[in-house]
Amino acid sequence: ANGSNPAALSDGMGNALVIYNNTAAPSQVVVQKLNGTGSSTWGPVEVDTQAAAAETIRKVLSDNSGGLIVLYEVSGALRVQRINSSGVRQWGANGQAIGNPAAATNVDIAYVGGNDVIVVANIGGNIWGRRVGTTNWAGYYLSNPTGTQQNPKIFLNGVDTIIVWEDDR
Repeated sequence: ANGSNPAALSDGMGNALVIYNNTAAPSQVVVQKLNGTGSSTWGPVEVDTQAAAAETIRKVLSDNSGGLIVLYEVSGALRVQRINSSGVRQWGANGQAIGNPAAATNVDIAYVGGNDVIVVANIGGNIWGRRVGTTNWAGYYLSNPTGTQQNPKIFLNGVDTIIVWEDDR
């Protein structure tokens, strides 16, 4: 398949999950599973079925079960979709809406298990976060004091969710 903005990750079982923007108009995010010889096992599968708007890949990570999670942008809004190890969309035809945090930059995402992800972003020099899935947060500023906070990173240590960022105060 023809595409741009490719990313790939292992499914942990000797296969590759390849994600890219196809070259159709408008550009759609698609994922395909390739086995160890490079042959397609399934896909390409559209991450989101909203065919009328162009989509942009923002982040990709493993779901630790042979599938992946994609954070993407469509029509200025952030969305997230989980594709399981069989190539089936897990969060509906159009994924889960993260919302439209205006001018979100330096976006990061962590899969916290089950159907939940946490997204953090820099919005206007402040750090914003939202959990989506079984447990939903409306979206909160995690840090919004005077000065600039930027480049948030999120990770799990097996017990807690840790979010760090640069702070110029």
